[in-house]
Amino acid sequence: MQHELFEQQLASFNNLWNTAIVPFFEKFLASIAHFDPRRDTIMRGIERTWTNYVQLHVSLERNILLQFKNEKLTQTQVKFINGYLADMKKSLQQDQQILRQAINDRKHALNYPLPMPTLEEQIEAHQIFPDNPAYYKPSF
Repeated sequence: MQHELFEQQLASFNNLWNTAIVPFFEKFLASIAHFDPRRDTIMRGIERTWTNYVQLHVSLERNILLQFKNEKLTQTQVKFINGYLADMKKSLQQDQQILRQAINDRKHALNYPLPMPTLEEQIEAHQIFPDNPAYYKPSF
């Protein structure tokens, strides 16, 4: 395959990666901060969204393989494509770890809210909270 045509096709795949897959994951990761992953319905939604994200990876990989299937490629081009596909799989694994960490961080933040500031911290902030815990409970 001609070098220019090969570079052009790879550039189109890189463009698809940068315009579809990367923004999808960034929005997906940012949305975790707005939901409560301790709830089953939310976790099912996160799992479905993750499945859609994996399908984006699989379809891009399939398109790359189909695009270069019948082409006569040089050894360097074959090595480059194999490396590109390996990088895609590695990126998917890293994204999965990042997502798990974000979910665990969100669960931890929801399960263990910030502790009551010490008296010194309250004085520095010019916000003194009452010592009696009965004041923290609303009573009508």
